[in-house]
Amino acid sequence: GRSGHGPAGATHLNLGPEQDFPSLTQEQRLPYDAARHAQVLAAVRPHVRRLRACLGQLGRRPVEERAVRRGQRLDVVEARRLPYRPTVNLLIGEYERRETDAYFGVLIDRSGSMALDGRLERAIAFAVLLAEGAKGLPGIEGHVNAFDGDTFYRLGDLRRPAVASLTAEGGNNDAGALARAAELALQSRKRHQLLIMISDALPAECTFASLKTLVSRLTDDYGILCAQVAVAPLEAMAFPHYLDLSQSGFDEALARFGRLLERLTA
Repeated sequence: GRSGHGPAGATHLNLGPEQDFPSLTQEQRLPYDAARHAQVLAAVRPHVRRLRACLGQLGRRPVEERAVRRGQRLDVVEARRLPYRPTVNLLIGEYERRETDAYFGVLIDRSGSMALDGRLERAIAFAVLLAEGAKGLPGIEGHVNAFDGDTFYRLGDLRRPAVASLTAEGGNNDAGALARAAELALQSRKRHQLLIMISDALPAECTFASLKTLVSRLTDDYGILCAQVAVAPLEAMAFPHYLDLSQSGFDEALARFGRLLERLTA
């Protein structure tokens, strides 16, 4: 991101040791641009079905059905009741059921450096793809937001996000934005919570150390899984799970993203 205090267009990674970061107290809502959204969606539409298939697998979990006639093992509780309640339903069956209960948050860097090399365009396209892939899936809810050095931008939920209205300018406070996005995830009370930050990985208004520490705390203390989609080559890794969109087309990126989701939700 471009530091709000540096020369115009300058890019740098804030590698200071401090782990504190300024809060993003300002908030702004952007208008939905239907025509621009439709234009972006047309370009990524061929990939939507594939992503929906990946997301649809996130809720699979094994379920036990007790006191059934056919199953894999004996139901001890029912067996103990046999002397006074005869039954042939003495087994426990196991099967796999889709029971999705997930929050899916997307966070986009709109800092000045995102204007370089088509970074913001890639970020917008991937964010639209993520929202469209998750839209309407049972049990999944979420928000799309953006940030710069001092403002948190509310773009809407997965059904109608104002992603296409984004422009690139200002600095960036990645840690402050991730903290705000985590608050929304926790408010959802969903069983599984996944935050995906789309950025060029150049925090300026916060230190790299503060971002890396926050990512670890969100996972370890709150169970929020965090991943990064980079639209420029990564200089350093703040997220343990990441995808470099700058090095691949959408077909390859989606294949890697699907594997990333499998690892995160294993």
